[in-house]
Amino acid sequence: IGKEPMVKSEISDIFRLEVKNLKNGKNTIKFTIEQGNKKTNGQIVVQYVDDATEGSQYKANISKSGKINVFKGGLSLSVPKGTVLQQAKSNPKAEVPTINLLGEHDILFGIANQIDGRTIKAYNRIGEIENGGEMDGRLSLIPGDSGNAFRFTPAPHFGYASPLYWLDAGSLNAYSSNVEDFNVKQATHPYAKGHEFHQRLIPQNWMELSQKGTITLKYDSALVNAAAGNLGIWWYNPSQGTWTNIGGKVDSKKKTVTATFKGFGYYAVKSLRYSYSDAISHKTARNDIELMLARGYMKAAKQDAFGVYDPMTRGEFATIVVKLLDIPLDYDVPVNNSSNKLTFDDIYQETI
Repeated sequence: IGKEPMVKSEISDIFRLEVKNLKNGKNTIKFTIEQGNKKTNGQIVVQYVDDATEGSQYKANISKSGKINVFKGGLSLSVPKGTVLQQAKSNPKAEVPTINLLGEHDILFGIANQIDGRTIKAYNRIGEIENGGEMDGRLSLIPGDSGNAFRFTPAPHFGYASPLYWLDAGSLNAYSSNVEDFNVKQATHPYAKGHEFHQRLIPQNWMELSQKGTITLKYDSALVNAAAGNLGIWWYNPSQGTWTNIGGKVDSKKKTVTATFKGFGYYAVKSLRYSYSDAISHKTARNDIELMLARGYMKAAKQDAFGVYDPMTRGEFATIVVKLLDIPLDYDVPVNNSSNKLTFDDIYQETI
């Protein structure tokens, strides 16, 4: 197809090749069949609809401009020049293998079900073999897993304000200290057989950007501008099984939230649906308190109260400053999960 050879099956005359970067509307895919010295040209016309509903998927590489826009502008990425993909780090100073990203490596984007995280509910069994026969052209259902529902239930006080997006770049699967020893695995949907997202439980099963980029998500256009202060982008990190509120900057005219990002997994805009009584009753700072909560700069001190009048430690203050200024972390992780904890230089940390 074009100048790229298709891959022949090892057991039959089936040839396969994945065509990416389809444009919205009609796509004419030209091919050539070679039989000895004979060449036969043909073409296939594919009508691609750039949909932005649950179940939509799109695979493409990020152009050398560092920008990509999918799902009718519902999701946009921008990464700095010189950015490469690297194996996700278990600590900031770890040495890990890298591969080129811009214009070369494919990213899979999907709009997922907010109950179980599926981006597709059936798939074509291309390349699969069963009882000696190839399953190309046969559909197989992907059942929902109710056991994963807890992973997608928003944290108390929050709710979804955008679709749930899936982003995957695959993995490098390097398990040795040699950064040249790795095996690239391509991006998959979250329920791909043998690569289910909830089974990829360690950083080696994921990739991340070598430097931070920005992610922009559109939120529900029905939300009034007064609700903009209650919005933030959340990231589900599958290797840790946790959601992180990464906040972001809201553009109420474009109905978007933009935040810095580095890792892959699930992303969504979530809104602070209801607050805490001590924040609501504050005479002057309610909006500011709720904005800090919605953006992830601060967390509630208790289950039933934000802790408006609680004293703040300097560790908490330092955390807020780091989040507000988006300062990259650079530290040594305590060895072997010892009792040593990161602290201030003037505080002596006794070892056990």
